[in-house]
Amino acid sequence: MTLALMIFPLGGVLGFVGVKIQQVRFAYRLDDLRALRTDVEALNRQLKVELATLTALARIESKARAELGLAPPAAGQVRLAREYVGVARGSASNRTAWAERLTSDGRQSP
Repeated sequence: MTLALMIFPLGGVLGFVGVKIQQVRFAYRLDDLRALRTDVEALNRQLKVELATLTALARIESKARAELGLAPPAAGQVRLAREYVGVARGSASNRTAWAERLTSDGRQSP
C-alpha cells in the first residue's frame, strides 16, 4: 500500500514533466513555422513583383523589337476572325472555316 502511495504521485509528476516537455517542443516548432511563414511571404511578394515586371506589356514589346526584330503589323497583315457559336459543340470552328473560305472570284469553295 505504501508503495502504491509513492508511485501515484511520482507518476503524476512524471506526467506533468512530460506534458511540459511537449509544450516546449511545440513552442519551438511553432517559432520555426512562424519564421518559415515570414520567409515564404517575403518570397511571395518578391515573386509577385518579378511577375509584374516580366509581364509588363512595354517590356515585352521592347524585347520583341530589340531581340527578335519584330515590328507592328502592316494594315493588310491583320485579319479578324468572327466568333461563331453554334448548337453543336466542337464543330463550330470547322463549319465557320468552311463557310468563310472564298476563292479569288468571290465564290465559296467546296
